[in-house]
Amino acid sequence: MTVAESPEMSAAFPAVRRADVSITLRDGRVVSSGPTTAPGDPESPLTADQLEAKFRGSLTPLLGMDASDELLSTTRHIEHHPLPTLVDAICRA
Repeated sequence: MTVAESPEMSAAFPAVRRADVSITLRDGRVVSSGPTTAPGDPESPLTADQLEAKFRGSLTPLLGMDASDELLSTTRHIEHHPLPTLVDAICRA
């Protein structure tokens, strides 16, 4: 793997955060994403449904449905829970 800085992308940072990934296949073909802004960045925020899907897709396989439901419920209403409540939910997961 090679990581290289792009002068154009660096010049635009931090106002714009982009990446460009290129993969060279074994047969020599190159597949490139082109300059891309990640979903969830301030320029392309996730909807509540997309955020929940990302959360569930990442954590449910690791924690199980019950633990991820509890953690999701706690984080949805974080403004009503003191920090120890969130920490307890994470530790129980």
